[in-house]
Amino acid sequence: MSQNTMITQATQILAYNKASKKLSAAVLELLETYSKTSKVDSIIRDKNITVDGTEYRWCNRHEIYEPTTNFKQKDSCKLAVKVWSDYGSRIKKVQVRLDVELDMDDLDVVEIKSLNVELKTLKENRGGRYEFEGNQTQFPEIPEYNYDTTSFIEG
Repeated sequence: MSQNTMITQATQILAYNKASKKLSAAVLELLETYSKTSKVDSIIRDKNITVDGTEYRWCNRHEIYEPTTNFKQKDSCKLAVKVWSDYGSRIKKVQVRLDVELDMDDLDVVEIKSLNVELKTLKENRGGRYEFEGNQTQFPEIPEYNYDTTSFIEG
């Protein structure tokens, strides 16, 4: 879970439960500190396993064991690599927009701040863990990729 996702979910839970402003601020500060210093995945597990004659590899982005046929690279499946690439192209587009804004004579501070926030969010999301279901619908046609989650193994 990315830092932004965790903080957004915590904010929603605090608001839903009508937490006081002091409690909300304290919890969000604690979560932000924790998310910056904690390891995302601290469980030590085998990268490759064999179950009933089928070989599986751990996907660092989806946090599940997938059939090895889903992999082209070592640690991330083809779908995760596709999502990574998509984030990369989106980051480049936002960076270009930000550069254009910064080069203009009449600087729009609000737009620059907005683009900086968007850029930071995209970079955090790209570096985090990916939701398989959302990725599956976003990139449904990757050759030779097994989208059947019943053949995946939780870690």
